[in-house]
Amino acid sequence: MHSRSSTNRTDTTLDAGPNSSRRSRLDNIKNHIHHPMHHLNQRRDAIRGFSPAWFTACMGTGITSTSIHSFPYYWDPLRYISMVLAGLTLLMVVVFTVLFIWRLVKHRDFFDILYHPQIGLTLGAIPMAYSTLTTCIATILGWYHLTWVPTLVVVLWAISVAMSIASLLAVPFALMSHQGHPFDKVTAALFMPVVPGVVAAAAGGTVASVQNVGSVAVNIIIASYVLLGAGLGIVLMFLTFYFIRLVLFKLPPRETIASVFLPLGPLGQATNATLLLGTQ
Repeated sequence: MHSRSSTNRTDTTLDAGPNSSRRSRLDNIKNHIHHPMHHLNQRRDAIRGFSPAWFTACMGTGITSTSIHSFPYYWDPLRYISMVLAGLTLLMVVVFTVLFIWRLVKHRDFFDILYHPQIGLTLGAIPMAYSTLTTCIATILGWYHLTWVPTLVVVLWAISVAMSIASLLAVPFALMSHQGHPFDKVTAALFMPVVPGVVAAAAGGTVASVQNVGSVAVNIIIASYVLLGAGLGIVLMFLTFYFIRLVLFKLPPRETIASVFLPLGPLGQATNATLLLGTQ
């Protein structure tokens, strides 16, 4: 009896080991991949889990499209690849916007999102996605001198500016008034709501360079400089705050270690915006 109970205890210990827990996690992941809505009461509940963080996918796809189109060595297939990626960016922006508005209309939980310490910070991804889409359209379609392109890019840029200002003001206020952020738990996601101003300024430099924009280009450049100053000023304050957090509490955990590179984004975009606006 003693031997059997020892064996049972040994088996239980082995089952709870790291290999067993790893297999269990992999099984759960596979189950969620094949049955992503299995644990939902209704499929309609999936819309409740839609987060503004999805808009970050538009940013990466859009900037890849712009980079490929601006490649210094001219090659026809590159143009088509950049157009496909730009179309994919447009599709994602439209779909994600519809899903996010659907969530807000159905559940009326905008303030729950705004006051959430993690999800609220990702609201800045929405105006950045629109700024990226604006840059894509201005860069790619600007070559074809279509009469409706200047109006389209100016309208899209104005929408991204309005959302950037809202993100720049509302989210930091919610961060101070409602969200809870212990100093030792702060991550570089703190930059998300203040970067849109810098990104919109860079997009403004691209929009102002589109032919047939006319006298509006001067207003776009002035507004872009204002956005650049406001956004970069807050970014530098947050950068100081984040650097002190790293000095006092060391690097973040392994799961979020990649977030330490996020401050490169606003600094690089600020440089890009300064160059684009200075050449107009």
